[in-house]
Amino acid sequence: WMRTGDLGELDARGFLYLAGRVKEIINRGGEKISPAGVDDELTLHPDVEAAVTFAVPDDRLGEDVASAVVLREGASLTKSELRKFAAQRLAHFKVPHQIIFIKDSDIPRNATGKPLRGGLAEHFGMEGRKRSDADGVRKAPSSRTEEKVVAYLSGLLQVENVGVDEDFFDLGGDSLSALTLTQWIQEEFGIEMRPVVLFEAASVEALAS
Repeated sequence: WMRTGDLGELDARGFLYLAGRVKEIINRGGEKISPAGVDDELTLHPDVEAAVTFAVPDDRLGEDVASAVVLREGASLTKSELRKFAAQRLAHFKVPHQIIFIKDSDIPRNATGKPLRGGLAEHFGMEGRKRSDADGVRKAPSSRTEEKVVAYLSGLLQVENVGVDEDFFDLGGDSLSALTLTQWIQEEFGIEMRPVVLFEAASVEALAS
């Protein structure tokens, strides 16, 4: 009878489950992603207190997935570890490529306490964010394999001076460039590798190993 803008479904018992708002849906290269569903999976990690997933602009995909995460007190979870956890529970296109760790008070909320997802990319300064080449000294390759991967990544991601301990996704990598990278690995080294491996081995060091 009327459209509220809410997304949801009825379960087998007839209960209505609300999963988010239509305007919050992330359209990533044609794939529709409910940010609330990503939040639910991220918060299953024992070190995660809260998570708010939102869209960030992407030149090729239109939008990509990012998450602002609040860790429990004393937790030392890394972004790579959280992506690996998410990749085990979510389709690869739903895994957040950009993750930031914040305090709960940093999350904008409405009068009822719900996170305001709209504008979070701008709020956290993540619109078109690129890694700076002036951030300091990078860890240099220590093997011929690492040298090859660094050289290829520099061209693929258009990033100079790639450190072997830097995260592929922090450098600007996404699922499309991950596919390109794994195809090159197969051609260069004769190793068949699925793109999802990059969620487990996101640095040049780990990938080369």
